[in-house]
Order: sequence, then structure tokens, then C-alpha cells
Amino acid sequence: MNALIIPTTCKLNCAASVENAKITFAASRAVSSLKGMQLESIDSFEAGQLVAVKVVRNNSGKLIRLNDLSTYAPIAGDVLVCLIGANGSFKIEVITVPTAVNEWVVVNRGGLVGQPMFDVGESSLVVSYLGNLVKDNMPVKLTDKLPAEYKFYKPIIAVVGTDTNTGKTVTTAKVISELKQMGLSVGACKLTGICGDDILSYKDAGADELVDFTDAGLPSTICTEETAVNAALKCISSLQNNDVIVAEFGSTLIGGHPVLSILKAFNLSNLKVVVCCSDVPGAIGAMFLLASGANGLRPSLFSGLVANSELACAKVLETTGVPCASAAKFLLRTMIFQGVTNVELC
Repeated sequence: MNALIIPTTCKLNCAASVENAKITFAASRAVSSLKGMQLESIDSFEAGQLVAVKVVRNNSGKLIRLNDLSTYAPIAGDVLVCLIGANGSFKIEVITVPTAVNEWVVVNRGGLVGQPMFDVGESSLVVSYLGNLVKDNMPVKLTDKLPAEYKFYKPIIAVVGTDTNTGKTVTTAKVISELKQMGLSVGACKLTGICGDDILSYKDAGADELVDFTDAGLPSTICTEETAVNAALKCISSLQNNDVIVAEFGSTLIGGHPVLSILKAFNLSNLKVVVCCSDVPGAIGAMFLLASGANGLRPSLFSGLVANSELACAKVLETTGVPCASAAKFLLRTMIFQGVTNVELC
């Protein structure tokens, strides 16, 4: 491990780089303080490592969430502490764990950073590597904080989507809010990596307990399928002290996240699925994907953007036999949970 030599034009020494850095929400999931850490260059990178990077450009004014939960638009020269990871979303830049020290990009508001797989766009938040955070001669990284024991006996509401930006998080927050109004304790999780805004919306909705993949030591779901499934099972298992568990999945049913494999691993007798989609064909496609890829699993409700149209809701019900309701009108009266609630569609 070699000490990092910072160019003189940077006018920062290693200690100052860390002390003056803005700590992203992602980095705060790994550490609560940078006390006692040094900045050093290392020979190879791994997902979950904490790194200091310097902003090269942020032409579009992209926002990041900091460790105090405020948002900030980084400017050239800012030093950020971020978390290395990979991302395979269809609608944001795709990054991998870096293999070289060149231009990297921060791809989401949480502060996930990596090496771009494709050309860096003008709207990208581009950064350069300064060094890894090191303590006791070891790179600092995310650790698995969840127990290895698997327990599954509480009802689960899974919110999945046919695409990104279909209304999953809004729907998830509404589900949590309705459950709280019923007097139930709610454990909420996002079965993906860095997702600061989503987790915070669950908290605002009243969730009693929150976890995501970072609690299992994973910055994202871009990993082996077995690793992702095990992380999801640990997240769900850790919330069993609540009356009901609400789990939002990342990305899409057929995206880079193994959504169907995770659903198959759950106890299907205690599982209800809400599918968020944009249109009627998306609902029909979701029916097929769940039936063929998740042991014949059938949605309990369609929601999301498709539910903004009463005509579309009627068509979804006609073609799939599954009710459709918007998050704004959503009551959990379509769902029956053993020992928890027994309600009917309003």
C-alpha cells in the first residue's frame, strides 16, 4: 500500500483532504466518523470501500445527500467521501468497481462512485480519485451488520416495478403510512444498495425499523445472484420483530437486480406483491414474469403510474383480474394477512 502523493496544484495534504471532505450519505452507512483515518492509494479496489474523490465537474448541478441528510450540489474542487460500487440501472449511468485511476462518476444522490462503462456525459458528476480511507493499515469498507440466522414468519408486502420511476417508492411510503394508521409496527427495507432518499421517505411515513443492502455489507445489488438473495433474506429476517414487513425492490423485474430470484426465496404463503407499472401492457407483462419466474406468484395489486388513469385501472382489472389503485387512493384493503389484518377493497 503506497502513500498517496497529491499534486501541488491541489493544495491539500492527506489530513486536510479527509478533514475538509464532505461525507456522503453512502459513506455514512459505513462509518459515523473519519477520526483516526488516513488517506492512502491502494493497488486494487473492491465494492464497499470508502474513497476520497475530488470533483472535476458537475455541469448539470447534480445533488448529493450528505451525512447530515442535507442535499448539496458539488462544485469543481470539492472533496467528497464516497462509497465504491457498481450500478446496472437502465436509466442512470452504468458503473463498475474501478480497475484504474482515471475519471470516475458519482451516479446517485446517495454517493455511489465507480468507473463508467460507457462515455462520460456532459451531465455527469465527474470526479478524480484521491485515495482510500485507511485505518490501522486496512482500507475502510462496509461491513455486514445483520445476523446470519434466517427467520420468516411475519407477513411481507413486496413492492416491485416493471421499470424505474414507476412509483415504487411513493407506493411503498403510502403502504407504510396505512399500516401505521392501523396500529401496526412496520419494518421497512429497500432490497438494493445505496438509496438514501427512499429510506428516508419510509422513515417519514412512520416505519419503525429500516434496513437495506448496505446493512448486509453490499453497496448495490450488482453482485452474484446468491449474494443478493442472501442479503435480501437477511434484511427480511432482521425485521421479524415487527407486525408486518414492507420491502421495496430496486430496478425492475428483469433488470440488473435478481428480483424474481429473491421473491422465490421468500415464504410465499406470507407474501403479497404490489406491482408498480406505467401502462396496461406493463401490468400484463408483470403477470407473465411473476408466473413464470417466481413459482406462479400472482400480484395482489397494481399501482404506480398506470393507476393515474381510471380507464387504465379498469383495463388492468379486466385483463389480469387484479385490482389497480393509485398511491393517492391506496388502502391496504385488498390484502389479507394471517393474524394481522383482514380488510376489503374500498
